[in-house]
Amino acid sequence: MPFPQRAVAFAPGSIGNLGPGLDILGCAVEGAGDVVAAEFCDDHGITVLEPGHPTLPTDPEQHASAIAAMAVVRLATSAGVTTPARGIALRVTKGLPLSAGQGGSAASAVAGAVAVNALVGNPLGRDQLLAAALVAESRVAGRHLDNIAPSLMGGVVLVRSLDPIDVLAIPVPASLRLVLASPAQTLRTAEARAVL
Repeated sequence: MPFPQRAVAFAPGSIGNLGPGLDILGCAVEGAGDVVAAEFCDDHGITVLEPGHPTLPTDPEQHASAIAAMAVVRLATSAGVTTPARGIALRVTKGLPLSAGQGGSAASAVAGAVAVNALVGNPLGRDQLLAAALVAESRVAGRHLDNIAPSLMGGVVLVRSLDPIDVLAIPVPASLRLVLASPAQTLRTAEARAVL
């Protein structure tokens, strides 16, 4: 079966550290999110053509979507999947504000992982996609799944373990509403975590 030439994925924003669930409880936020378009190219490896924001890096070793994409290719290859011997170019559209506590790096990582997984024939399952996105999140924001898991799975998710990955979707009553206030002030994750 031939591989598609292009794949696009959306991942919603999320709120981590929900209530008393520091690093273990998060929820997806309906509406805004990040989009990653992945397509085969003649370059080698992963290339970031459009990082999604002028302040985000185009270096694939530093961009969450590209780091996750590289992890997908590695995981697929180590599982015996033959991936095309071509490069992959990424175009990121940021629908989430930077440094606003809405899981922007996790959304980029998840969208990058899902898009590249689709591009190479969907060989990875949920936990492997979580693992690929976790590689990226670890490098750019810290090693935790409380934003990644809801971005991939939707809803409210409890993280029971990072190693091995063990997450649980928690049913949410349809009548429950979440109100999100987004202040104009920004704060990078590393700075916010430093005060904990």
